[in-house]
Amino acid sequence: MVTSLATCSSCSHDKEAIEEAAYQYAMATSNYEVADAAPYATQETQNTTLVFAENILKSVGEDYIKSDTPANIEIVSVQIINDTESMAVYHKTTPLKNFIDTLTLRKRANRWLVHVPLPKTARPLQETPKGSLQMVLSEDATKKREKQ
Repeated sequence: MVTSLATCSSCSHDKEAIEEAAYQYAMATSNYEVADAAPYATQETQNTTLVFAENILKSVGEDYIKSDTPANIEIVSVQIINDTESMAVYHKTTPLKNFIDTLTLRKRANRWLVHVPLPKTARPLQETPKGSLQMVLSEDATKKREKQ
């Protein structure tokens, strides 16, 4: 009986930690404050998704950001998959958007962190001839797409 109570108590604590990490990450990214999301993200996510987002933000106009903020985030549900992986469903509303999305979280060094790294086939943004930014796929991914 003591074991089940300890496990249940641990689940409750984990659920709160998952909700907090998911909320803070979603709130920061939804309000275009990418640096504020970093403490709630895995290293892989910081090195890929958040770097990518920072680069994208360099091309987004301040007027657009002002028109799409502030964001409101509500954590709808949390599912603990196992000791080191969970999912959080959140509802995001901004002046321009209204949708539900899911975040994957991983437990690292006893902390729940959002884990949404870009695919390995993605490379940093590059300028295109028209001056717009785009994500470039690796040569392997490009070859696979050409074969399809």
